[in-house]
Amino acid sequence: MLYRIILLFLLFGVNIYPQQDITNRYMLAQNYEQAGEFQKAKDIYEELYQKQPQNFQFFDALNRVYIQLKEYDKAITVIEERLKISPEDINLYGLLGKIYYLKNDEQKASETWDAAIAKFPGNPTTFRTIANYAIERRAFDKAIEYLNKGKEITEDPRIFTFDLANIYTLTMRYKDAALEYCSLIKSHPNQYSLIESRILSYINKPEALEQTIEVVDAYDDQIEFEYLHARLLMEKNDLNKAFDIYLDIDKRKSSQGADLYNFANFAYMEKEYELASKVFNEVIQRYPNSPVISSAKLGYAKTMEEALKKKLAGNDESWK
Repeated sequence: MLYRIILLFLLFGVNIYPQQDITNRYMLAQNYEQAGEFQKAKDIYEELYQKQPQNFQFFDALNRVYIQLKEYDKAITVIEERLKISPEDINLYGLLGKIYYLKNDEQKASETWDAAIAKFPGNPTTFRTIANYAIERRAFDKAIEYLNKGKEITEDPRIFTFDLANIYTLTMRYKDAALEYCSLIKSHPNQYSLIESRILSYINKPEALEQTIEVVDAYDDQIEFEYLHARLLMEKNDLNKAFDIYLDIDKRKSSQGADLYNFANFAYMEKEYELASKVFNEVIQRYPNSPVISSAKLGYAKTMEEALKKKLAGNDESWK
């Protein structure tokens, strides 16, 4: 019995303590890495990687410090070794291309990414994954190329459309971004609110508003485009033209003046009291039984009051 106990202790000791030592060494290397002592971290990570080359944590950590130390050839070597273990891991191809890019070998980076696309041509995830690595290195033209290819082969191109629009926005190609968003509104009008919020998030950037209006103005077959056109004109402070569009929306849609009422409130908040009173009155005259009629009458009274105050203030200024 004593012999068996000693034997079990020895067996467990052999299994437990080396693993505990590996864990402690890994934690020590992490501490070095976090403290910016990358050379010390590298020495330990290399030791651990040699012991367990199949361990992804050790591979990932070693690759990180190689990048920090700009030892790109070593990073390439461990990635290629990892690819032999996991040849279907698309992220490894993306990472390998990234290292070549960091090494200033853009041609080799593109060739690596292109090879990954060719290896997994029917998987939409491949195109997005590789595009993300290209974006990380600010290789936007390559990212756009991959996303457009992915958009062509997928049954649901929406995610690629959003990705492309984001890149176009980032690179100040607002007309191209608007074309992507408009194509999405056309095919998926239920996505309108989300798309409008995306567009409004960058619309105050130089030239974004004019370029976007130019694109949206060419679309007039769906009511969503009228909403968007009017909203952009409101951003441009061209409220009278926006009002004309809202009148057309009101004819096409049975909302009992709700859209006109909302526009009147916007004009009121912008202190365009004359226009606001005109729109509130339009609601009152057209829809006496509308659910918003009481609010419209109150809004009309408030705008008339504010318009009078504004006029009197102007008269006072003229005496000075």
